Amino acid sequence: MKHLKLGTKFLIGGILVVAIPIIVIGIVSVYQATESTFKDKKEDMTVISESLAGALEIGMHEQLFTIKNILDP
Repeated sequence: MKHLKLGTKFLIGGILVVAIPIIVIGIVSVYQATESTFKDKKEDMTVISESLAGALEIGMHEQLFTIKNILDP
């Protein structure tokens, strides 16, 4: 950087002063958005799986009731 003009040095410094915080903020915001989305989707999958398990349990109880009625004269 010894051979650069003063204006060029100021330009490079100004660009770095603006670019570095923008890059850091961008990385942090992408990370937080990813974490938030993953957490939301995990909660959604938990609710769906619990609902399906409940529906299957009800279906199994109905089938057992039907089988008991068939076997008992």
